Amino acid sequence: MQPLWEAAEEQVLKGHTLSVGVSDLDSNQLKELYKWAKVKPSINQVNLDSCCVIPQDMAEFAKANNIQLLTHSDPKVVLDSESMKRILRPYLAEDRVNNCLLLILVTSTAKLDVQACWQACCSLPGL
Repeated sequence: MQPLWEAAEEQVLKGHTLSVGVSDLDSNQLKELYKWAKVKPSINQVNLDSCCVIPQDMAEFAKANNIQLLTHSDPKVVLDSESMKRILRPYLAEDRVNNCLLLILVTSTAKLDVQACWQACCSLPGL
């Protein structure tokens, strides 16, 4: 997750987007991200499909660190990986297809055009 988060942080630091958030991180994952992230997540979307309440430790951590918790009950798989690969393949080299979905989701609400999103995705180091 770190290379993708750092690419998203860069967009915030350049002023292209105001904030970034995450989805479906559990309490430990959220705390770990918070430790090393330069730009802290402002939102964690929590899927209540598998439970009925937000875990207490996550709620306390989010409140203490000004992280908004949003809930959803989306299915775990909205678009299967093969369908996503078919969509991305015309635009990306084969070795980039599997690594771009997270960055696309992170930048989809940013003030960036689609071409800028693709360029950011394709320029990620080490992917």
